[in-house]
Amino acid sequence: SCREGHHWYQLRQALNQRLLKPAEAALYTDAFNEVIDDFMIRLDQLRAESASGNQVSDMAQLFYYFALEAICYILFEKRIGCLQRSIPEDTVTFVRSIGLMFQNSLYATFLPKWTRPVLPFWKRYLDGWNAIFSFGKKLIDEKLEDMEAQLQAEGPDGVQVSGYLHFLLASGQLSPREAMGSLPELLMAGVDTTSNTLTWALYHLSKDPE
Repeated sequence: SCREGHHWYQLRQALNQRLLKPAEAALYTDAFNEVIDDFMIRLDQLRAESASGNQVSDMAQLFYYFALEAICYILFEKRIGCLQRSIPEDTVTFVRSIGLMFQNSLYATFLPKWTRPVLPFWKRYLDGWNAIFSFGKKLIDEKLEDMEAQLQAEGPDGVQVSGYLHFLLASGQLSPREAMGSLPELLMAGVDTTSNTLTWALYHLSKDPE
């Protein structure tokens, strides 16, 4: 409907404001550089631990973890351990859930509805989305708790607005409910597109290094 379309447009306007404008995107360079430094350290670790001493067995997965770490740091100002030797289990589950959702999305889109209770694809598809939103909700809840604690300690005048989600909520451009509905999808989409783009870029560079 027109009302739903207008609401969607308002959400996209709010979400895009601090991401797509070059001047605003430049605010995140320090965060990106910090994650890139850790990515390079992890890359060297994986190469050194490989049988040959100079290979990484699954660059696509490593790019997934790099993208997730960077995007979470920007959205929530929180490092979630994707580039550590031991990755938190909920982070691993989130990455697997993205793959699970995409693997079954084709069946969910094109197979008739009567197949959903009969074939396993529909449950896998829903399980993937449920895990994606659960992960996003956890991060949003933690950020809201941090904001509330800062407000209680410093008062309204002492709150320092920082980070993507903090800005959207503090400015009133996004309600907590809208954040719950929008940011997990933004997180998922950013991880998938960034990691796939980097993987293909690396492939073409290896084929044509000049």
